[in-house]
Amino acid sequence: MKRSRQQARQPARLARPRGGRRHAESKAWIGVVFCTVVLVVGYVGLTRLEQARWSGTSRAGRTNATPPLVTPSPPSLPEPSASGPVAEVIQAVAPAAAAAVTGAASSLAGSGAGPLPGGSEGVTVAEARAIGEGAIGEGVPASGMREGAGTEGARGRAARLLAGLRQLGFVAGPLSLEQAGVVEASLKQLKAEGAEAIPAVAEFLAGFEDVSFKPQLVNGCPTLRTALMGVLGEAGGAEASAVLRQALESTADPVEIGVLAERLMKSAPGEEDLDEILGAARDALELARQDKLGGRDVAPLFEVLGRYGDPAVLGGWAGGDGQWGHYVVMALAGMPDGQGIPALLRLAQDAGSAQVARGSFAWQMLAQVASRCVEARAALVREARAGAVPEAVWTQIATGLAGDQYGFGDGGGLEGGAGPAAPPVGLKRYHIYAGNQNFFSRPLSENVSKEDLARRRDLVDELFRATREPAAVAALETARARLGEVTR
Repeated sequence: MKRSRQQARQPARLARPRGGRRHAESKAWIGVVFCTVVLVVGYVGLTRLEQARWSGTSRAGRTNATPPLVTPSPPSLPEPSASGPVAEVIQAVAPAAAAAVTGAASSLAGSGAGPLPGGSEGVTVAEARAIGEGAIGEGVPASGMREGAGTEGARGRAARLLAGLRQLGFVAGPLSLEQAGVVEASLKQLKAEGAEAIPAVAEFLAGFEDVSFKPQLVNGCPTLRTALMGVLGEAGGAEASAVLRQALESTADPVEIGVLAERLMKSAPGEEDLDEILGAARDALELARQDKLGGRDVAPLFEVLGRYGDPAVLGGWAGGDGQWGHYVVMALAGMPDGQGIPALLRLAQDAGSAQVARGSFAWQMLAQVASRCVEARAALVREARAGAVPEAVWTQIATGLAGDQYGFGDGGGLEGGAGPAAPPVGLKRYHIYAGNQNFFSRPLSENVSKEDLARRRDLVDELFRATREPAAVAALETARARLGEVTR
């Protein structure tokens, strides 16, 4: 009998076994017995295999031992062979390893610290401190270790301190305040070692290892690498500068480039270093433009270009789609000696539809720096007298004169060991999706000197004399009122 296509697509039903229910039960019992036999044979086989592994003398020098039925304890370490190159290495390393373990155990026993946040997989603060400090020997204080120690001992201490800091990289979750305190103490000891710590720091930086301190800032740094760059900067000298230059050549991280630029220009400023710094910043920005920096914030790069760069080159980054338009404006406004004011004014006068917001912000920043920059003040008064200031931007100019003051970064952070501090009064943080731009503002009243306040009032009066346009007069009256509320 032929089956239809619909029947053929359906699965066939399982036929009931012959012999009825009794036959099925007998087959079930046979299966149970078979499984039991397999388990017993497997257990016996594993037991004999374990006995064979533990019995007799092995190649590693284990002695005869009969394993108990419970899980055996780990065997003792084999004695090294009396000859051979491997034996020589073991004999040379064994005393130092034993001393390190003894010192670490002593520090752990005395500290009483519990595990760090993140579970049992983390490294305790005591373990990090023991590796970094106590591995010299049991009961020897850190201060006492320096007495009578030579160059070899100082470099060894620096290597041990970095070994302890490395352990924090295995901690799950954010860095705690207690851990930040340990890091701060270790960095202080590294600084105390001076030039003797440079080789160990150089080796760490060359390995591209890192430990994030977030959400803390330790010595104002977000990572261990940037903190160690600070250690090199304070050590000074030709060797430290060479390591900093090498790190600059091998990194494209915006934060690291900013730190390295500051340290190099403080320790050994030179034309060659300046070229290297600006080249590193430009190269990193080009990588960011090609979306090859993983979305990192490039604000430190614009700070570098604004502090040391060419305003023409900096202004060039504002072209096209204005990817980092706000960063370019702030960097040009902050350039020393008013170098960026002409380029900033050109951005302010750009009336292109795609640049309206950036142009308004450029007028605001021009007004913000006008009280301390002669070039900015002269440009603002000149444009007001000529009637070249658009009516719509006088509100932004008033803000720059007497309102919120803008800057790079987040306007504040958590210093290691200090605990979560309340944000500054009136702090606002901004994020612009285009270019991942992040900056902050704070009220003028929170950070203005008596002299700067007087200069701002004089500038408002001068602008009143320069223009009588209704929009300008209304905005300047608001600015005058705000400045009158500030007392110093």
